[in-house]
Amino acid sequence: MVEAPDLPRSRIIHIVDDDDGARMSLRLVLERAGYSCRTYESAEAALQGRFAHRDCALVDIRLPGMSGLELLERLINQKNIAVVITTGYADVRTAVRAMKMGAVDFLEKPFSEPALMEAVARASVEPISLQRMMQNARAASERIAVLTQREQEIFVLVSSGATNARIGTRLGISARTVEHHRRKIMSKCGTKTLADLLRLAISAGISAR
Repeated sequence: MVEAPDLPRSRIIHIVDDDDGARMSLRLVLERAGYSCRTYESAEAALQGRFAHRDCALVDIRLPGMSGLELLERLINQKNIAVVITTGYADVRTAVRAMKMGAVDFLEKPFSEPALMEAVARASVEPISLQRMMQNARAASERIAVLTQREQEIFVLVSSGATNARIGTRLGISARTVEHHRRKIMSKCGTKTLADLLRLAISAGISAR
């Protein structure tokens, strides 16, 4: 079992998913790790919930009625809490958009328990200062600078949510070659997941095209 970080026990994890099984499964895992949880089957229900400073929400992208992206925007702007997006459709372009809107992470279903705990822990971090943001931007730019010109081209396209096939068509190379470059990019940048790569792009100020 993966245990929760040392966080205030009053902290609540809000789970928003229209799949009954997914909601209950997430709640079971998180409560077993020491978190307190509240669950909602829709965005509208979630907006009626009570939120406190340093709470966070796990929000499924595809919800009946109000979408996960609409809820993300409201939770950040109105409730001032951190949001982790979850999706079972590997919709990378939407995940990119969500992170640029302010989501701290995204998880593709099915995801592992360690990945879930890491995302929730990341969501617990206090907002960083402007100085720290500038430091992160410089560090991200330095990591990207080690890439070759072709790798930087692919990095930008990947960070916009483009698939290997689409990137290959645009650059006139095969999808297999794109995948080879992606692995090298991940290795050089020290990233393990697409979400890590997107955070790096956002820190460096690279915008989706």
